[in-house]
Amino acid sequence: MIFYRLQSDDYEITSEHISFNCNFDTLEEAIREDIMESKVILEELLKSQELKKIWGDYKNSNRVYGWVEPGTCCYRSPEDLYNFFGSYFLEIEDNMNDYILIFEGEFIDYGSEGEDCAKFIKEVERISVLEFEKRFNLKNKFSA
Repeated sequence: MIFYRLQSDDYEITSEHISFNCNFDTLEEAIREDIMESKVILEELLKSQELKKIWGDYKNSNRVYGWVEPGTCCYRSPEDLYNFFGSYFLEIEDNMNDYILIFEGEFIDYGSEGEDCAKFIKEVERISVLEFEKRFNLKNKFSA
């Protein structure tokens, strides 16, 4: 299945990638907050075990995700991606370092804001945001 994602040059997406809320600087911070908010795991336990192991057990317990998504946030529809980031596309000149990552993936679930979440399998193409708008006839949709 093909997915579209607005992507930063700051990091690469891999098959192990999972998205997290932008209120956090790192995945580890978001994981810790998700676990602590569940009130299932005490701070003492977090100090005594490896965070990633606890997260794996937590994920497998079918708990609702909060700050950490079940996979890489993306969209199956180019228009849905464009609609979600509408204000971003209005200020495109200020955001020229980002690009659209088109990738093959496996749908996992929906994210906290209704977006698709997928497991990244392989990159298909990277295109500029301007090329994305042109290719899918999305240019100036929000300026009308």
